[in-house]
Amino acid sequence: MITGGKCFVWVWGTSGVGKETTVKAMVEDLAHPVARAVGLTNPVASKTSLAIRGHQGRGELDLVSILIEELEQSQASELVIKWQRVDCGCGEYNRMLELRERRPEDQHKFVFLIADVATLQEHTYNREPNEKWRSLDHQPEAEMCLGLAKEVQEEGVEFIWFEVSLDGQYKLIPNPLV
Repeated sequence: MITGGKCFVWVWGTSGVGKETTVKAMVEDLAHPVARAVGLTNPVASKTSLAIRGHQGRGELDLVSILIEELEQSQASELVIKWQRVDCGCGEYNRMLELRERRPEDQHKFVFLIADVATLQEHTYNREPNEKWRSLDHQPEAEMCLGLAKEVQEEGVEFIWFEVSLDGQYKLIPNPLV
């Protein structure tokens, strides 16, 4: 449970795993398994993290300042943020760690959504009208995301891990990187 102060919750995962769907579900339904595991009580979804996708536009933003402002201007106690790979690179390494350093008085929680490659492939193919994403090879991207997660874990970040099935079920799992 989140006690006192504010909290930033990052939702990680590879393309096609359902980060945006999960962020919205966590905010709309506090009984959602991920919302319960995190201990959400009064969340809001980060509009900026949902609206700006990929490197185009997001890489150049001072996203950390925007996220702080979003939470401060809301009546919520938790800001749920859709992670993108660009948040761990593009000149400013690791926005999550930067946010944690700039707001040490707040709680910082990290969720990682994981799915098998077949589930990712089918979900992306059914969801994405853009042929580029439909043909994405999920195996290298999944490995890259897990590699980034391992790096930030070495910086003291602890993830809450969930396996996501194609039918939208969430299963809390042990850390697969230990």
